[in-house]
Amino acid sequence: TGSERLIWAQGSPSTLKAITTTIQGVKLTLAAAICWENYMPLLRYSLYSQNVNLYLAPTADARDTWLPLMRTVACESRAYVISANQCVRRKHLPPWIRGSPSTKRRERDQSATEDTAVAHTETSDEARTDKTSKTTFGSPAEHQTMPKTPPIVPKNPSGVPTPSPLHIGSIPPDDQAASPAKQRKDRRRSSNLTQMPDNHFLALPGEASSAIEDTEPQKTTAPTQDEDDSKDEFVSRGGSCIVGPTGDVIAGPLWEAEDGGGLLIARDVDLEDCERGRLDLDVAGSYSRNDAFELRVAGLDLNPPP
Repeated sequence: TGSERLIWAQGSPSTLKAITTTIQGVKLTLAAAICWENYMPLLRYSLYSQNVNLYLAPTADARDTWLPLMRTVACESRAYVISANQCVRRKHLPPWIRGSPSTKRRERDQSATEDTAVAHTETSDEARTDKTSKTTFGSPAEHQTMPKTPPIVPKNPSGVPTPSPLHIGSIPPDDQAASPAKQRKDRRRSSNLTQMPDNHFLALPGEASSAIEDTEPQKTTAPTQDEDDSKDEFVSRGGSCIVGPTGDVIAGPLWEAEDGGGLLIARDVDLEDCERGRLDLDVAGSYSRNDAFELRVAGLDLNPPP
C-alpha cells in the first residue's frame, strides 16, 4: 500500500460508506478497509461509527504484526473481522517483475564490472607513471607511441560504473577542476529504460541500457543453485484469518497454503454477538466520550445505514 499510494493517493469518501445486506435471512452491516488503511485510526473509527458488524480487511501484508492488528480491530469494533491475504511464491510472479536476468545475477555481474573498472584504472595509472619517469619534456621520447592500456571506465557518484560510450567528449585530467555545470550533471542519477520479454518497460537506475547491450554484449552466467532455490521462496506466506468480536481468532491464520492448498477457512457465527459485545464496549457509542470528541468526515454520512 505504501508504494501504491505514490500513484493512487486519493479516493472518494463514498468508499468509506457501510452497506447493508442479507445473508441467509440475517441482515448485517458491512464495510471494508484495504491493507494499510487499517492502520489509520480515524478511518477505522469512521467505520465503527456506522455500526459495522462484518469488517472486511483484504491485505498483502504477511508480517507477524498483521494478526495482532486484526484482533485489535475486532475488539474495538465488536465486529467479525475477515482478512484475506494471498500466498505467492517468487516463481508465480510475471517475468517483468522477476526481471530477466534475475536480480541476483544482475547484482553479481554489476559487482564484477565494478571490480574490473577498479583494476583497469589502477593499471592505467601505473602505466602513466612508468612512462612519465622515462621521458623528459621536449625530448624525442615524448613523440613515441604510448603503450596501450585497458580502457578506463569512469564511475558516477553513486558508485556504479558508467560505460564510456555514454560519455560524449573527453574526460578532463585529474588536475583540472570540473566546471559547476559538469559537477551538477555528475550528481544526477541516471536511469535506463529496459524492455522486458512481454513488452513491459522497467526504469532501472545505474544499469546498462538495451542500446549498450546491443553493441557491447554482456557476459551471461548460468543460474546458480541459490537462484533456482529462490524461485520457490514465498513472497507472501498468506495469513488469512477470521477474528470474533472479542478479539479471539476463530479461524486461521492460514499460512503457506499454495493455490488454496485445498483449504478454505469458514466459521458459523452469531451476529448477535456484536450487539452483546457493544453492551460492554462501544467505542463509537456509549464509550465514545462525545462530550469531548466528535468525528466528521467531509462528504460522508457517518450515521449507520438503515
